[in-house]
Amino acid sequence: MTLRFREMTGHRPFNSPCTDVCAIDDDTGWCLGCGRSMHEIATWASMGDEARARVLGEAAARKAAIPEREHRAKKLRRSPY
Repeated sequence: MTLRFREMTGHRPFNSPCTDVCAIDDDTGWCLGCGRSMHEIATWASMGDEARARVLGEAAARKAAIPEREHRAKKLRRSPY
């Protein structure tokens, strides 16, 4: 199925989890918006599907571990206007 998806769309099944809240937490080193590390953000395009799945699987727990993340992220969220 993954091969077919790539052939049909030209895209990989794991699109970037970026939320346009791009700020790295000083204590954890994780993005307030997506929960990825700088290394994971920088290498996302070249990661294989298994690595992307692992990062996505860890992201929710990482975001939950950042103190006051929701409040801080809300202040940084880009306006669509």
